[in-house]
Formats: sequence, structure tokens, C-alpha cells
Amino acid sequence: MNSVRLLTQRFIFSSAYHKTVSTLSVVCFLGIAIGTFSLSLITGIMRGFEIQIHTKMQGIHADAIMQSFDSALNIPAIEKVLAAEFDYIKESSPYIIEHALIQTDNSESPAVIMLKGVDPLKEERVSTIRSKLLTPITLPKALNADSTIVIGKSLAEQFNLKVGDTTTLLYLDTTKKTKKISVEQITAQISALFSTGIDEYDSSLVYCSDSFLLKHFPQATYKAISLTFQPTSDQATTISKLKKRFALDVYSWKELYPALVSALKLEKYAMFCILLLITLVASMTIISLLYMLIHQKKSDIALLRSMGMPFKDINKIFLSIGCYIALLASTLGIVLSIGATWVLQNYPFIQLPDAYYVSHLPAQLEWSTILIVWFAVLCIAVCATWIGTRATKGINISTVLRFEG
Repeated sequence: MNSVRLLTQRFIFSSAYHKTVSTLSVVCFLGIAIGTFSLSLITGIMRGFEIQIHTKMQGIHADAIMQSFDSALNIPAIEKVLAAEFDYIKESSPYIIEHALIQTDNSESPAVIMLKGVDPLKEERVSTIRSKLLTPITLPKALNADSTIVIGKSLAEQFNLKVGDTTTLLYLDTTKKTKKISVEQITAQISALFSTGIDEYDSSLVYCSDSFLLKHFPQATYKAISLTFQPTSDQATTISKLKKRFALDVYSWKELYPALVSALKLEKYAMFCILLLITLVASMTIISLLYMLIHQKKSDIALLRSMGMPFKDINKIFLSIGCYIALLASTLGIVLSIGATWVLQNYPFIQLPDAYYVSHLPAQLEWSTILIVWFAVLCIAVCATWIGTRATKGINISTVLRFEG
């Protein structure tokens, strides 16, 4: 083993004096390093997109939603069962959804909004709405009166509204049994603004207290409950148990956006595979390098064979050279990607268009991702190195010693 190590070092250092081999070694090293850097960085960026979008979605929705589309839910009975039988459920918050129109004195036409009546204290426990508020106020304080509402930033900009302004809400009164359509109006005061970064919610969702909604919509009932799970819970298993126990529709927020979740997952795996192929191409230069190095050292190989060294040990010499280059190059690529990820996290200077759910290019590298990338690159490089070492068996020892020794 010591002899193999010494010969490996001698072959590496002696090759540095041969311009062609040394240049190809540098090209091989840089190719693997750049491939590893690109693979690791793109994987980190896609993971960053996934985390940021999941965080934004969870700011609107809880971990899971239990809903009945037909009849009203018996909230006290359901909460009692949840507390007794489901330890993995951390908090629950029932809510009511109704639709109305919003208008101001200066607006030309009203806009359709979705009124979400919630228990402010419980809603803060199941969602991150408090962190989305643009004013330093809690949701219970913002909705402490029956006449206050919290609206989205885009909706406020559309009607030129700000905190403290009053607005008019229009809704159909379905309690009157007449042939004429009766439109009622409510005067509400804006106590806070929120911004989720998702325009479809920021321009149409309005928070109010459940007492406010029940006062003006007496026919409204609780038909949905937001649920948040303990961090250690298995969400899929818990959702399945909830469906069987209550015979209701129970779904996670991801099921509300299947296309978005699938697209993120597909992009992450597709980019990983594409860049892995690029790394494969870069690793193929190891084969060229070893073929050239073996051709250059064939007189030394023939001499070693004549002295009794088996092909297995000779192959270990060139296998060590290829692995040494791959190890250093992949490690350099990983270190550079960690540095680039840190820069993107702390100095988000790359802005993205409004079509994306995030304003700046995100990045998030995890140790599991780093290990997977590093292991995948090393496996490819080792396979390429092993292919290159097969050239040693094509050397005719007697011919080399006779004419080139």
C-alpha cells in the first residue's frame, strides 16, 4: 500500500512538468469543480424557492383544513374530540366564508371580496397572519370591534385606502322572503393592512371577526376549521385519521395548489438531472487524462510489471490519481456553492419579476443536499476513473521494454 501511495505521488508531481498532461489535469479539475458548483447552487436555489413559496402559502392557510360543503359543523363537539383523540393537533380555528362587494365614495365600481370571519386569537395560532400585517398590531387588537376589518395591500392600493379609513361593504340579504333583491350595506373601518405576496389574496381577501360576520350574515354557519399540527407529527397519517373519524373533507394546503407543488418538485428534480449530466460530461475528461497519462508512463508500467507488481496495484495508482482530482474539485465546488448561497441569503441583490411569488432570488442549502450532490459527483468521477484505468491492460510489456525501455 505504501508503494502504491509513493508511486501515485511520483506520477502526479512528475506529470506537472509535462505541459499537455498538466493542462488537461487543470481542465479536468475545473470542469468537475464548475459542474459541482452549478449542481449544488441550482439545487439550493430550487430548494429556496420551495421553502419561500411554502412559507407564503402557510401564511394564508393552516397545515390542514377540515371542511363540510353541505351542513354546518358542530364546532364544540369537534374541538372536544380533537383534544381527546388527536395529540398531534396543536391548535384549531373555525372560520366562516362569505362574499360581498367593497366600494368607496371615490371608486367608480365595487369589487368582489371574500370575507373571512375568524376568531382573531385562534387564527393567529394556526397561521402566520400576524407576521403579514404591515402595521405593528396583533390580529385580536385589529379586530377587537365588530366594525373593523383587515384588508390586503393590493386591495387598499386599488381603492386608495389606508389604515383608519372607512369603507362600505355591500351584500345580498337572503333572509327576506321577497321577489326583489335586497342589497344591504355595512360601514367598516380599516384597522390594518396585510401583505402575503400573493396578489389573488392581497386583492380580494378581507379578515373580520366571526361575530361581525354573524351579525350581518345571520344565515352564515361554520363550515371549515383550520388545523395546525405538532412539528413531530406525520401530516399525511393524521389527515387520513381525521377523514375516517369525522367523515369530512380534510386536506392540506398543498392539495389546494397541486399544479404549483408539482411544478416546484418537477423543476427541482429536472434541473438536478440535467446538471448531473453536465457534470458527467465534465468527468469524462478524466478518461482522456488517464489514457494520456498511462500512455506517457507505459515504460514505467512495463518496468513495474516486470518486477512483479500486479495489474491490480498499478490500476490503484491511476485510480487514486483520478479520485484525488475528483475529490479536490468536488470539494471546491461545494465550498463555492455554500459561499454563493450565503451571499444570496444575506445580500438578496437579484430581483425577480412580479410573476414569481418571491421578490428576490432565494437559496437554501441543506446538509443532506450537499452530501447527495457530493456523493453523486464522486460516484460519476470514480466510474470514469475506473474506465480510464482499463487502458493499462492494453500495454504489451515485452514490446515496451524492448523498444521504449
